[in-house]
Amino acid sequence: MSALDDGWSFLEPATDRPEARLAVRLAFIVAGGGITCVAALMPSLAHRIGLDLWDLAMAALALLAGAWIGTRTVTRTVTRTVTRTRAGRGDRTPDQRPPWLGARRLVLIGGLGSSSMLPVLALAGSPGLLAAALFAFGLCAGALEVAMHATADEVARSTLQRRRPGLRTIYGVAGAGGALVTTLLLAVGFEPPLAAALVAAPMAIATVVAWPYVLEAPTRRR
Repeated sequence: MSALDDGWSFLEPATDRPEARLAVRLAFIVAGGGITCVAALMPSLAHRIGLDLWDLAMAALALLAGAWIGTRTVTRTVTRTVTRTRAGRGDRTPDQRPPWLGARRLVLIGGLGSSSMLPVLALAGSPGLLAAALFAFGLCAGALEVAMHATADEVARSTLQRRRPGLRTIYGVAGAGGALVTTLLLAVGFEPPLAAALVAAPMAIATVVAWPYVLEAPTRRR
């Protein structure tokens, strides 16, 4: 048993797939750009809707609650373990199987969901609708967060690397870019829904491009 297996035997061989590395980078770009686009939209939305500090706090809480629920729910789905009783023995051993909703589908759902919610929340006309849209965005963003880290771990394993160099930088640059583009669009006179749509469109395209190449974790057994 090699040190890279770390106790698991993989039923699929390790392979270096450039398209899988591209898919991971695109997922991190979508995640980074989406959350900062929301942050850049909030001042104009607060002014248009007339939000006070309490409304802003509730909106932030709705976003965090959605992200927490999405992350926790998806984490359990991705990492669930099914136990199986060995034939003729009373002990039970863990058997890791591909979850019914794997990283590939979660990247698609999370990426398209978060990008489509940007124009929706920009159209919100009341604090309640804004909080609901932020909650839905948080759910999608949380799912994307878990999925992109799961597939990044699998790409690192497939390329025989322990670390995932450059992904934090990509996430940070995408975040700065999302905030900058959104702010510039608002500054030159675009309405928030149109500005959000112009940012969401490349996010959705990047998600669709990445989706077929997201690397799923193989079936593993002790």
